[in-house]
Amino acid sequence: MSSSNKNGPSPKVIAYLIHHLVLPPKLPQADDFDPDHENILLRTTIQALEEFQAHLSDPIQSQQVQSVLCTVKNLLGGRNSEGYVSESQLAQILAGFNAGANRGAIPIEIKAQNAGIFISRQYSSIVFESFELSPTNEETMTGKGRLIRSFPACAAMLNMETFRQADLRVTLARTIANLASQPAPGFQPQIRKAKENHDEMRDTTHPGMVTDFLMNVMSALGEPTDFVAIWKNTRDEVLWSQSKQPWRRSTLWLLVRVSMQLQFSRNKAFSGSNKSLYKPFMMFLLSKILGLASQHSGALGTELLYVTSAKLSRRIKKFEVLSQLQDTHPSQDWMTPIREALFRAHDVISKRWKTILDGTRMTIDAKVLEELRPENEISVDVPELKKSIAKIAARRNVSSISDFQPTAECPKIPAHELPSGFESHGEYQYFRLATVERWVECNLVQWLNRHIREQNATGSLRKLMEEYHNIAKPAYSGLPVSMSIMYLTLMELWVACDKSACSIHPLLHDFDPEIPLELLQSLLLPLKDQMKRLCDVEAYIQIQRNCISKNASSLFCDFGQPSSFAVRFFDQSPLHQALLSRIEQDAMDKKREKCSELSRKKREHRDLMEQFDQIIDCEYEWVITHPIYRTEEHRHIPSCKKCGLKAEANSIAIEVYEWPLSANQVVAKSTVFELDVPEAFFNWRDVTFMLLRSVFESTYRQAADQQPRARYVLPTDQGLSQFFSQRACGEQHIVLLSQVKPHTRSHRNQRGNASILNLTDEDVCVNNGLQYQYFDHPQGVFTDVLCHNERVLEWCTYKLPNRSLKLQKYLTRSPSQPDGVFPNEVMANQSECPTHISLDEYRAFGNLSFGHRVQYMNILTQLSMPALDFAKVETQLLLLQTVLQASCRSSSGTVERASHAILAEKRFGNALINQLEVNLQRVSENWESWRALASFVQLTTRLLTLAVSQQIQDKCRTYLSGARKVALGWLNVIKSRARMSTNNGKRAELYSKAVEIALLCVSTFDVDQGNVSAILREPSEASILLQCSIVIQENKEGVSSEHDPLYRSMLQSWRSLAYQTYSMLKNEIIYHGSNCLDDAIYESWSAFHPTSSWQSLGSSHEHWLMMKPSSTRLIHFNLLTAELLVDGLPLARLPQEFMLHPMYSALFGKTSLEVMPDTELGLRFSAKYAYRGYKLRFGMETSDMLVRATRNGQSFSLLPQRLFSGKFPAAFVEEHVHWYDHDHDEVEFRPCDDPWPTNSINWRLKRIGSAWQLTKPGVALVNSSSNTASALSRVLSSLESRLHIHVLLDKMSGSMDIELPRLQLGFRLEHQGSEIQSRQYRGMHVDPHQYLGTLVGFASKLILRRANGERLVLIPEGSVVYSKKDDHVTASVDKGTVVKMHAYQLDTILGRLVDNGNLQSKLFLCYLHALTSHCLPDPLTAHTGTESAISILRSGAVRSFDVLTKRNMLIMELIAELAPKRTYYPEQSCSWRDIIFTSEDISSGDDVSSPLLSLRRRRIFVR
Repeated sequence: MSSSNKNGPSPKVIAYLIHHLVLPPKLPQADDFDPDHENILLRTTIQALEEFQAHLSDPIQSQQVQSVLCTVKNLLGGRNSEGYVSESQLAQILAGFNAGANRGAIPIEIKAQNAGIFISRQYSSIVFESFELSPTNEETMTGKGRLIRSFPACAAMLNMETFRQADLRVTLARTIANLASQPAPGFQPQIRKAKENHDEMRDTTHPGMVTDFLMNVMSALGEPTDFVAIWKNTRDEVLWSQSKQPWRRSTLWLLVRVSMQLQFSRNKAFSGSNKSLYKPFMMFLLSKILGLASQHSGALGTELLYVTSAKLSRRIKKFEVLSQLQDTHPSQDWMTPIREALFRAHDVISKRWKTILDGTRMTIDAKVLEELRPENEISVDVPELKKSIAKIAARRNVSSISDFQPTAECPKIPAHELPSGFESHGEYQYFRLATVERWVECNLVQWLNRHIREQNATGSLRKLMEEYHNIAKPAYSGLPVSMSIMYLTLMELWVACDKSACSIHPLLHDFDPEIPLELLQSLLLPLKDQMKRLCDVEAYIQIQRNCISKNASSLFCDFGQPSSFAVRFFDQSPLHQALLSRIEQDAMDKKREKCSELSRKKREHRDLMEQFDQIIDCEYEWVITHPIYRTEEHRHIPSCKKCGLKAEANSIAIEVYEWPLSANQVVAKSTVFELDVPEAFFNWRDVTFMLLRSVFESTYRQAADQQPRARYVLPTDQGLSQFFSQRACGEQHIVLLSQVKPHTRSHRNQRGNASILNLTDEDVCVNNGLQYQYFDHPQGVFTDVLCHNERVLEWCTYKLPNRSLKLQKYLTRSPSQPDGVFPNEVMANQSECPTHISLDEYRAFGNLSFGHRVQYMNILTQLSMPALDFAKVETQLLLLQTVLQASCRSSSGTVERASHAILAEKRFGNALINQLEVNLQRVSENWESWRALASFVQLTTRLLTLAVSQQIQDKCRTYLSGARKVALGWLNVIKSRARMSTNNGKRAELYSKAVEIALLCVSTFDVDQGNVSAILREPSEASILLQCSIVIQENKEGVSSEHDPLYRSMLQSWRSLAYQTYSMLKNEIIYHGSNCLDDAIYESWSAFHPTSSWQSLGSSHEHWLMMKPSSTRLIHFNLLTAELLVDGLPLARLPQEFMLHPMYSALFGKTSLEVMPDTELGLRFSAKYAYRGYKLRFGMETSDMLVRATRNGQSFSLLPQRLFSGKFPAAFVEEHVHWYDHDHDEVEFRPCDDPWPTNSINWRLKRIGSAWQLTKPGVALVNSSSNTASALSRVLSSLESRLHIHVLLDKMSGSMDIELPRLQLGFRLEHQGSEIQSRQYRGMHVDPHQYLGTLVGFASKLILRRANGERLVLIPEGSVVYSKKDDHVTASVDKGTVVKMHAYQLDTILGRLVDNGNLQSKLFLCYLHALTSHCLPDPLTAHTGTESAISILRSGAVRSFDVLTKRNMLIMELIAELAPKRTYYPEQSCSWRDIIFTSEDISSGDDVSSPLLSLRRRRIFVR
């Protein structure tokens, strides 16, 4: 595509010229070299010189310009179509130079050598001067400010006799042409990679081939000569972002500038003039670029136009100052077009700015407001409402035939199969997890014995561990005992995996699996069997630790070490050694092919260059350069065959071949091992790492939060992927990854491009550049030495209520401090004692768990002489944590462990149980002490589990039976009180207590398998368990507990017990004829009369029992969840679909209503008791919950909110409950926070003909879709959306109140009035002219005005969204995120917005100014937005803050993000944030950081 047309250069070319000539703030991020663009740069310069010359009246100055003009033309004439030096054209120019036909000098750009040559005539000699063009990356990026450089660097002189030799000129032209297009070996900066040096093509070439070699040759032919250098302060950038080559400022432009300045300065000296025309011409050239840009301002944008004009203005200012110092004055002739270009550009920018400003002018038409007739627009058409009311009237009674079929299954896992696919939902998820845990406890050892030598055994165990952990961890979160069971289960599975892996690969015994054995001391294990399992796990790991080699490398972070598992396994594995041989053989074959390819391409290059040499001259044509004067010029043809052959030869390149393995033999062995990792080891390593990182949540020794620069993994390795053996077993945790690029993926992947003949086999066959490391794939970081923390302890520790958080440390006993907090520290911290406990109790609380060997002695002391209040939840949690925590292992390896060994002593056991009996008598008559009894029961179950003496075990069972009866008595009392209560709040509170006491009663059954089986053989005891379970199931969703985490733990203990006992209960009920279930149901449902026996529903639903007492009634009972269904419906509680419906919580909160099946009016349930005076019936229709409420003969039906959505403002839909009044045929809108009382002031939707009107006494809501509401919404649309604006009509006066409830704003419009008056800002109305004069493009604002002309702008604070439109930013606040409304006074005298003094108000205004900034000043402030923003940030009000809130910090971060940032790549580069740039001071990032640094110095806390 052509870069220019008959109307001049295209916008793309002009942008190129501005980027390189002006160097604006925002620049390209990739190399933009284009020979056509460079030619246009030269032609534009030539044209500017010609025009500049025409404005000079002084003949001497005109001759100076003519000399420079010829110099630039010589530069253009010596180039070919590719931008390189043309040999024939340069020879022609040199010949003309010799004959005196060419004037000026001959600048030559030697691109391939990064050098410039300047050939000039001095009297009877020819002078050759050379210099470097582009500085190195390091010099560019590390230099502060501009680089100070001198030109030229060296010079040589030939006499005319020597230069007149035609052979010399031809040879010189050929040498220069070759140097310009062919890189010379040894002059490119190098980097070292894979123990080899490689040319760094992203850095600049050292110009020594020209400045040293060529200039030495010229000196030998002639002689060195002195020269007068010029000094230039140059600016450059090295910018790169995801490209092959970085962007640099054009070297051709540097050559042009140096050549012109040298020529101008020498011509000035020769002519004796004291005026240099270099700076005037540079201004003239810049004005020409500005003029071209002004013609395409729409495509280029005003920013580039402004930057260019600003640079030109600065040059003019500097020139004027210099002229005054030298007592000279610039000529008005050549200055006139410069000023005209500036004025034209300013006019273009101003016109576009005016267009943008005019687009923000909004006028409110007063006549439209006066003509509003809201009284005619209060009717609303709600067709769906009419259908819904008709459907309510058509409801009929339904039959009670049950079609209940259970859906959730309780899986049975065969002993010879591993569990799988056990994910579920709701409560059944816990039962499925319990099934897995039971299988691991009972069947894992048996399964392992059969499969231990199978290669896929570790893979199967890994899959089970990952699936179980992914499901169990979120399910058990906040449940310390369940989390402990999860850790124990995972450890047993890992032990099995380790046994299998070690049996297959005995070498594993020499390496440390790094399992943190001490962390297991934190587990909470209630049962002796669980403690024994833990003991077995610890013993196995300890044995493995004893076998570890002293110098063994880490299996997880030491890659490529001689002592690593991979290398040692490789040395023993013929399979891997053969694989290495195959890889090396394949690599050698490919290397030979690459060497042959290099030889072939070298021959191809020589053949092309021979053809090039055979053609004597290039092809030329005559071109008409001026269509009017018909002047012609002899120009080189772009399609010249001779040049085409050379270009084709220079384009020959070859891709490098990279050896697939590292040159380090140890690393190569490790890599080959990872290509085909043994299956058993592969799965063992991944699951062990998963255990360490995901289960135990170990962290790396060094912070590893930095992402790798790049990601090259082994499976995609170009040289090794064909040898990779894929192991498909879920997500891989450890992979090999290199952040260092391979040569084939770097910018050095190709060699040649004019230097193919210089390449050797070593240049194209390179060592492997990858540096593989072990990489943590899920976390996205490289592995490192793992450090174990206390996350397991945190998961396995009960959390105290917020009021007692300072006491939490007394529950926490870490493996490093198993004795807990020392008494001295407790005494020293008495100031932390919460207000709700005494100091004596605080000291007792802190000292109770001190000393893991004497903790039970401390407990016995408190039972005998209590300083602790056992009725408090804190004491209950402390005892639970102390009693259940496994703590230190016993030195003798006993199951009881060091902390609990005392419970096996008969003497202590007798003392403890006797004291517990005393305490039971003390609390038995007061159910409010139920937490004390819960603690006593926990102590008793622990003693029963660990006691050796049969006598003590009998006493414990007797004690639990007595506690069970006490708790059951309390439960019956509370249930009776709850039924008799008429206060809904009191009833809900009593049922909450009933559930917690029922859980306490259930905990008396929570003992080991043998004991619970014996207890349940007694029908009366089994009945108590079932009774409590029914109470829990019916009321658990509505419980409001004093400490919810403890309640959830007790609920989980009940579920675990239910799973443990359901098969025992089923056997007792079905096979032994126990009437325990009948008795339990009768206690809950007095109308129950069993007439038949219970039956199980089958193998997959064996937990469901069924009885059919009559032909029309069917009863189901779930032994797992204690659900009791009559004809498929709950007897006492609504099903979950009702309880979880959003409208249920809106109507009833957490109250759990007692219901019974109902068939009237098409509904399914009716409430047993009145709620808030209403008799209630319930039903469900698709996703709508149906409620019919009746009181005093008046009936109401609940209507779904969706009927009113879009028809009424959102607050009337979302914040109200809608009741259809059957008697009055109207809909009452009751507030959600009080949905039951009917009130005369409530909004009522009344039927008027076929439409509806929403009214309350004296007020009507105007239809949101009406003309009136739409007109007012348009006025206020900048602040709020239509459905959040309430237009209320005062029926008496005809005036309208306009409310914006989310913004807490209100307005009023009088009948036939034209001013919308503000309520909050008295005496102010909405300004008809909504033009602010600043914050241009920001839409979310509303201007108010007083009668005296004072103006105020309202701006909501929230999430600001913005984009670029029509060369400027448009921004607005997301209306759903507003947190505050700011009011700013308009000070037209000082030209500013005045905030209310609040820091957040200032910062938000600062952010909006910065965001909406333009290059021209705002009309109101006479400053740009950036200037206004910086002024606010630098103000004393912002810098003298006391405290920074989180909102302050957030807005300052947003301001800082607007400032461009520079980031560096290892090869030194810069990338800019892709935002709209302003052409001004962009220091706002520093201005924001200054207050933050002040905050850090002053150490002020952030709220």
